[in-house]
This record gives sequence, C-alpha cells and structure tokens, in this order.
Amino acid sequence: MKAINLIFIIILTLESCHKSDDTNSTSPLAAYLQARVISISLEPKTPGNAWIGSGFFVSRDGHILTTAHVLQGQKKVYVSYKNLTATLIEKDVAIDLALLKLENDSDEVPFLDVFPGKEADYGDTVYSMGTPFGEEESFFISHVSKPNVLGGDPTEPNRTYIQLDRIFFPGFSGAPLINAKRELVGVARYQIALSETKHSGLGYAIQAEAVENFLKTHLEK
Repeated sequence: MKAINLIFIIILTLESCHKSDDTNSTSPLAAYLQARVISISLEPKTPGNAWIGSGFFVSRDGHILTTAHVLQGQKKVYVSYKNLTATLIEKDVAIDLALLKLENDSDEVPFLDVFPGKEADYGDTVYSMGTPFGEEESFFISHVSKPNVLGGDPTEPNRTYIQLDRIFFPGFSGAPLINAKRELVGVARYQIALSETKHSGLGYAIQAEAVENFLKTHLEK
C-alpha cells in the first residue's frame, strides 16, 4: 500500500512539474509575435533575393513600423504578409523610425499595441522575432544590460538607447522587443560586434518612449 501511495505521489509531482514548464513556456509569446512581425525586401521576393529587414503591425488597418535605414531611401517595399507591397507614410531619420502602410489589402490584421510602452530596466528579459540573415520568424530572447546608453551609436551621439546582452544579426533591424506581458520595450536598431568573432557583442534598441512619440505624431487614429 505504501508503495502504491509513493508511486501516486511521484506521478502527481511529475504532472505538477510538467504544468509548471508549460506555464513558463515562451511558445505563446513566439506565436504572438509571429502573427504581428513581417519581413521586408526592397525587391519582389525570389529564391535568390533575401529579406533584408523586419517590421511589425501597429494598427489593425495595416500600418507597419520599422527602422528608417532598412528602407534605404525607397518609398515602396515588399513585405512577407501575403507578399504585398507597403508604401512609406512618414519617417524620421534621426530617430531611425519609419511608418508604412499595406497596399491593396482591406483585411484587418493582428497588431502590437504600443501604447503605453514599457520603460526598460536592468536585467529585464525581452523577446523578439525578426529576419536575421533573411531567415523569417526567428525567435530571439535577450536581457537588458543597460536601459539608458547615451552616445552608444556614433552617428547619433546625443540619443539614448537600450543596450542588450546579445547582438542583432543583419536583417533584425525593425523588429519589436516585448516583455512577458506583451508590452513594447523597444525596437531593434543596430549592434556592436566583437571583432574576434563577429557573432557576439551588444545589441542596441530604440526606446519605447521614442516609438510612442513618433506614432502619436504620425499614426492615423
């Protein structure tokens, strides 16, 4: 009888651990991002033409936020969502943000509500999905190593960014960074790679406050 009770206790313990693992799983966050993040190309997508950047929906009407440098000066780009095109609505080169709008699509889309954003803090875990080296829907987990870095980008020495403990590979620019509550923390912008490896270093993101201010000015309500 004691042996049966012991087996029963072990089974309950294993089930409890399994449920705990499911509760802590990041799969729901990945699925949430997967529905809202898109890939960007400057030309129609072909087998030899890779995606070069990332973006995400910020309205149900198909507005897309990305970094301005991804567009390379173009006013129309191609996106992975239904293989449609998107046109430039507004951009701010100093902040490095651009707002796009889907063309020829009347369907509502799932979007990331950026209002209100979340101010980053030391040690925060952030989650993202982007297109590193042209690989769509690549999930990313990192930690905030410094929430306010002034002059981290030599091209914008007076602007403050979020510093992360992992590098953003090429193609990840424009991807959203969210926390476990699905609040926007920032937008991936650039990286500093270690010269020895090129595969490790620091990532830098545009702060949520800057994103909010940009969209309050330019996003159609």
